[in-house]
Amino acid sequence: MSGAEVVLVEDDPSIGRLVGLSLRREGHRVRHVPSIEAARRLLSSTEWDILLLDRRLPDGDGVDLCREVRQRHLHAYILILTGDATKESKLAGFDCGADDYVTKPFHMEELMARVRAGLRIVQLQKALLASNRQLEELSRTDALTGLRNRRSFDEELAMRFEYARRYGRPLTLVMIDIDHFKKVNDAFGHPVGDAVLQKLAQVLKRTTRQSDVVARFGGEEFAVLLPETPMREALQFAEKIRAAV
Repeated sequence: MSGAEVVLVEDDPSIGRLVGLSLRREGHRVRHVPSIEAARRLLSSTEWDILLLDRRLPDGDGVDLCREVRQRHLHAYILILTGDATKESKLAGFDCGADDYVTKPFHMEELMARVRAGLRIVQLQKALLASNRQLEELSRTDALTGLRNRRSFDEELAMRFEYARRYGRPLTLVMIDIDHFKKVNDAFGHPVGDAVLQKLAQVLKRTTRQSDVVARFGGEEFAVLLPETPMREALQFAEKIRAAV
């Protein structure tokens, strides 16, 4: 398990040094700040995994910062450190969105074990989010050509059309169909037909701009959405595609 990016918010220099040293020995990368304001600046300007947050700080209550941070970082791991062991204090810590709570004085071995447990949760969350993003991308991609699929194209078309209508900007849709494609499949088999589709997809990728939207519309049909493109330029584009294949 690789180390985490840890932000330590602690105003006691001796505790900060001791905790920071122990975390670094565990392989974590640590940034230590002594106040809520410094923590706000750091948390908003850098990537981090785990927040170790003292409850009582010179410029405010760590619970308030915890609540702010949780609203912006739903999947981060927050552990509150405090000398207040009352039930009310613990409930306030969890109610603000903290994942764990350690009272001072604490055993360093226990704190490091809790950080390791937090890191396991963070890494599982990251893996799950990455998997979900991949699944979402796959659901919007045509498996054969790697282009957008019909669902993805329809969503993009609706957004681009509304933008063009609202602001009076040109938007052109080019539909492309492969002539006699069924005869190719019948004469040479579907693997050859698939290769033809993939080849056309490669031509479209090379020929279009980054701002264009290219999709396999269905079967042997492809669609290209050309923003900021009047009809005359769209016709030139269509001829360029025809000549390329």
